[in-house]
Amino acid sequence: MRSIFAAVLVVLPTWAVAAEKARQPSDKPAAKPAVQSNPCAIYGAGFVRIEGSSTCVKMGGNVTIDVGTRTGR
Repeated sequence: MRSIFAAVLVVLPTWAVAAEKARQPSDKPAAKPAVQSNPCAIYGAGFVRIEGSSTCVKMGGNVTIDVGTRTGR
């Protein structure tokens, strides 16, 4: 009977420390999801979110060149 009581006295503090560590929040940051969805995809292809805001933009454009000649007749 004494040996069982002694074993409980040895194991109980170790178990209590382990339980307390399990309850404390971890110092490590939570892992980010591997794939982030594009919240601007609802507006169509090519829209991207401006970093640090909730604004979605799409850059685009074109270049036109006109060339003409005139004869002096």
